[in-house]
Amino acid sequence: MKYAHVLLIPYPAQGHVTPLMDAARCLTRNGLKVTFVNTEFTHKRVMSACSEIDGLSDIMQIVSIPDGIESCDDRSDLGKLTKAVFEHMPTKLEELINDINKNNEEKIACIIADYGMGWVSRVAQKIGIRLAMFSPTSAAILALTMSIQKLINEEVINYNGVPLKDEIIQLSTTMPFMDPTKFNWSSWESGQLGTSTGGPKPSVGGLFHESLCWNSTMEGVSNGVPFLCWPYFAEQFFNKTYICDIWKIGVGLDKDDAGIVTREEIKIKVEELLSNNLIKENALSVQETVMNSLQVGNSSNKNLNNFIDWIKIGNHHVGDDETCDY
Repeated sequence: MKYAHVLLIPYPAQGHVTPLMDAARCLTRNGLKVTFVNTEFTHKRVMSACSEIDGLSDIMQIVSIPDGIESCDDRSDLGKLTKAVFEHMPTKLEELINDINKNNEEKIACIIADYGMGWVSRVAQKIGIRLAMFSPTSAAILALTMSIQKLINEEVINYNGVPLKDEIIQLSTTMPFMDPTKFNWSSWESGQLGTSTGGPKPSVGGLFHESLCWNSTMEGVSNGVPFLCWPYFAEQFFNKTYICDIWKIGVGLDKDDAGIVTREEIKIKVEELLSNNLIKENALSVQETVMNSLQVGNSSNKNLNNFIDWIKIGNHHVGDDETCDY
């Protein structure tokens, strides 16, 4: 049996590898063959945990290419890592794809690349393979990222990203307004806290304590638990805004005048979450919305099936502008 063959390549950081690995397993369950490409450094760490990785099979293989950094060098310097990846990996990826297509009856039909690996588009175009860009962040962050040039042109921010206007920014006129009154809080008989399984931080009494990367945000939402938010960098501050101000399913930890989150602040916020029934109800309602979207015929399920069909239909034909964003 022949499968449509897809190559997936994440940005070499855990918060990027993990969601794309989840996507890879989802694709194999839906009848696609997957080659998952890590850097050699990441590959060693992944393979050492292979016994704990679900979904590895004959139609999913994990391979590696060098990232251009010596094994002893510091990969926590994201600027240095990104520069090395940009300079060294394109040639190696092209060689890998050519080797696969030369020696494999099921040639690569599509590349799914992390949107932090934009250089992959040139490789895909050169070889003539469809490309889909994968965003491991929220849709809000993706919309903001894609609007940066527009925000600069309209003098909302400067080239350094500093706001020039003190006002709310609407990125899209078609972005729906979230009306909290449409959530049916009264449908929940119990306001008890749920349980978090396998979260990135230890949970306290069913609370989801995290630094707010989008992966763990989705994990907490899927489990219907309230959040104790402690953002650290990047999009985590935007995620905190959604959790605390839009969805109203958590509270944030505030720093004192010295910039420290004190133990007293943590104690106060934990007690607030444990006693706030509305936050618990909101968390369960958002969980219901998320889980319903995965059911057959609903939005997330439809989007996934449409994407898989897009890959399969294009398995034998590639247009000049065959690029997809999911």
